[in-house]
Amino acid sequence: MIRQAIQQGQDPRSFLDFLFGEEVDKDNQISIFSLPHQAANFFNSVGGAVQFIDTARMRKGVDLYFGVGLYRLGIVKGRGKAEDVTKITTLWSDVDFGPNHKKNVPPTEADARKVLARMRFKPSLIVHSGHGYSGHRVLLESRVHLQGHTLSCLGFILPPVSEE
Repeated sequence: MIRQAIQQGQDPRSFLDFLFGEEVDKDNQISIFSLPHQAANFFNSVGGAVQFIDTARMRKGVDLYFGVGLYRLGIVKGRGKAEDVTKITTLWSDVDFGPNHKKNVPPTEADARKVLARMRFKPSLIVHSGHGYSGHRVLLESRVHLQGHTLSCLGFILPPVSEE
């Protein structure tokens, strides 16, 4: 997802600053996941994440993905779980499209964009992941702090599809 955002003309620093702003610190870390290595890396500054991204982008065949939340210090295994998220800075919705998905998804890219257009909060940023879109509405006024609670608000963000 990071690669597609950069290919759309956004440099890594402005991309991460836009999503996370000044919320990143030692207790609220950015997560960057890389494939094919299947490794998660956590950063307590946008600069550290950008340096990692710039280095990884030089390697062929490496795909990078960012965690949509900020994560607690001390995750030693995996990418982090919902209970490891300390803050969210956006409301988001992932909309995959096309064949070869385990779930029923919109058949075309145009259909996926129509789903994003139905979000109650219009996306501030849309990232093309290669197999779908991720729409993010940045929470500018106040960042949401999570204290051991899982935030599940997709039904509020994206109204149910009416059967036609």
